[in-house]
Amino acid sequence: MERKNSSGEIAHEVLPLIRVFKDGRVERLIGTEEVVPPSIEDPKTSVSSKDVVIIPETGVSARLYVPKLIQKKKLPLLVYFHGGGFCIETTFSPHYHYYLNEVVSQANVVDVSVDYKRAPEHYVPIAFDDS
Repeated sequence: MERKNSSGEIAHEVLPLIRVFKDGRVERLIGTEEVVPPSIEDPKTSVSSKDVVIIPETGVSARLYVPKLIQKKKLPLLVYFHGGGFCIETTFSPHYHYYLNEVVSQANVVDVSVDYKRAPEHYVPIAFDDS
């Protein structure tokens, strides 16, 4: 059964997450907020974050998190892949940004949070390939 809303015919709908229209447009209904820009120094945790492109050919990016360094030393690396069922949220979502500030601060690690491409615009396994 075809449905219509004011924006066009709906091809697929997974409520309350996402709506895909027959013309190819995608409407994400949740998980669209982003923390922009990253923090030079988070006032609560003193963690610094920075956005970087890690695969220039495809535009895959990541947000790096670094704890406040008291002394120069090597730190463990945590690679984090955000949730969202491969279709909602990004590494720049407030939910993950604030969580990773806390993790990095408490664990004294450096974190790389990968922002992989999401479905339905990009089919699985692209998220794995990006990661």
